[in-house]
Amino acid sequence: MEGNQELDLKQKVKEEKKNLRGKIKSALNSMPRKMAKSESEKCCSLIIESTDFKNADVVLCYMATEKEINADTICTETLRCGKILALPKTVPGTRLMDFYIMDGEKNLDEQILIGGWHIREPIPTLPVFDAEKISGKNILAIIPGVAFTNDGARLGHGKGFYDIYLKKLLSQCEKSGCAITLTGLSFSTQILGTLPSSAHDVRMHKIIHV
Repeated sequence: MEGNQELDLKQKVKEEKKNLRGKIKSALNSMPRKMAKSESEKCCSLIIESTDFKNADVVLCYMATEKEINADTICTETLRCGKILALPKTVPGTRLMDFYIMDGEKNLDEQILIGGWHIREPIPTLPVFDAEKISGKNILAIIPGVAFTNDGARLGHGKGFYDIYLKKLLSQCEKSGCAITLTGLSFSTQILGTLPSSAHDVRMHKIIHV
C-alpha cells in the first residue's frame, strides 16, 4: 500500500510539472520581443555587476533558446575579463551533458554549432570542463529553466540534463575544494510562488530576474 502511495505521489508531481510547463511556455510565447530583450539585458547586467561574477574564476553559462534569458552578453564579458567560460553540450541519445571550455583567443561564434533541439552548442573538439581538475576556484554556474521560485526551486524541461549534471558538478567541487554558486536566470513571468518538486531536483543558491 505504501509503495502504491509513493508511486501515486510521483505521478501527481509529474503531471503537475507537465501542466506548469505548458502554462509557462504559453506565457513565454505571448511575451513581446521587446520585453524579452529588455529583461535579458537587465538580467545580464545584474549578473555582470554582481560580486559572484566579479569573484568568479570560472563561469558556466548557456546558449539561450527564444524562451530563455539571452545570456550572450554574459558569455562575451566572461571572456573579455579573462575568466574561464564553459558552455553545455548534450550527449546524443542520453540524458547527459558536459560543459566545454571556450577558447578566449577566438571569436565565440566560431566555436558554436547548432546541436540537438536546434540549440547552439560548443564544438566537440574543445576541452571538457572538469571541476575535479582545478582546486580552490570560484565557480559561477548560470542555469536556465522553465520556472523558478525566489527561494531556489527550479523546474526544467523534464529531460533531467541539468539535474544530472549539477549533481555531478557539486560532487566534483566538494572533492576539489571549489566554491560554487548555482544561479537561476529567469524572465519575470517564470517566477512562481511554489513549484512541485521531486527528490532529484537540484535547488539554486540564487535566482536572478527583473
